[in-house]
Amino acid sequence: MITTANTVVSVTIEDVNDNPPKFEQDEYTVSILENSPQDQFVLQTRVTDLDLGGFVGTIRIIPDSVPFSISPDGIILVKSSVDLDRETTVSFSFQVEAQESPPSTDKATADVTIVLLDENDNSPQFTTSNYEGKVFSNQTAGMQVVKVEAADLDEGPNGEIHYSIEFGNEKGHFVINENNGEITLVKEIDLVDNTILEFALYVTAKDGGAISRSTSAIVNVKAPGESHPQFLRDTYQGQVEEDQADADIVKVLTARTEISL
Repeated sequence: MITTANTVVSVTIEDVNDNPPKFEQDEYTVSILENSPQDQFVLQTRVTDLDLGGFVGTIRIIPDSVPFSISPDGIILVKSSVDLDRETTVSFSFQVEAQESPPSTDKATADVTIVLLDENDNSPQFTTSNYEGKVFSNQTAGMQVVKVEAADLDEGPNGEIHYSIEFGNEKGHFVINENNGEITLVKEIDLVDNTILEFALYVTAKDGGAISRSTSAIVNVKAPGESHPQFLRDTYQGQVEEDQADADIVKVLTARTEISL
């Protein structure tokens, strides 16, 4: 007679580090505001490892010269706020590398692109702080007197400039095109002979940011009247000898123009 017995055998399979680490994404792209403060959160990268215990190792940024840092758990932070200037660098591209702890040499990499969004951190700048313009006697309403020009390094509405005359135009002789900075004569000026009329217009260039920034310049407009020569004296006297020859000079009369630009 044959008898049998049963028993339970438990087999434990020991893990072998035979799986390399892997980032959840091959590429990461994120946008942040320029001038973001130091230690501000940018994005979270995650590393997976099918081996027991998951990923054990170090994560670093390549190259480390970019203005960002990465924590051991894969969080990318702003390292240097002053280097986040969109007007200098629009975006940063770099790699993150996950390296398993020795004795394994397995590693994984992912590409990261961080795009800087514009902040209204630049004021419009005029090409000069003082402009000169002239209005002449034959100049009629609608004719250009002078054109001012400003530029703004910001983009979008933050860089869109609108011009205005703040003061100095109380008599309404001039108008400025808010889009291109052309100042034209809209009301003829009553010119005075041998006199220069001067107008100091304070012009502002303002950008379209939610909190706008502006810069001002002075436009000096001169309006000279008709220039008529005038004798230096009302009366001149001279003598002529009875035997004086023809074409001899009797008296030199001097006249001058009072107005000049």
